[in-house]
Amino acid sequence: MDVSMRILLGRLRERHGDALAPLRAAGLGDETIARLQARALTA
Repeated sequence: MDVSMRILLGRLRERHGDALAPLRAAGLGDETIARLQARALTA
């Protein structure tokens, strides 16, 4: 994983307790988040 991505995820965890919390707060469901994660890992 790229260093800048690690920093971003760390800051999201510090601020929200969970790096995915902002996505959930924006109304994204677990299925959508899972698809985004899968795309990010294959890109």
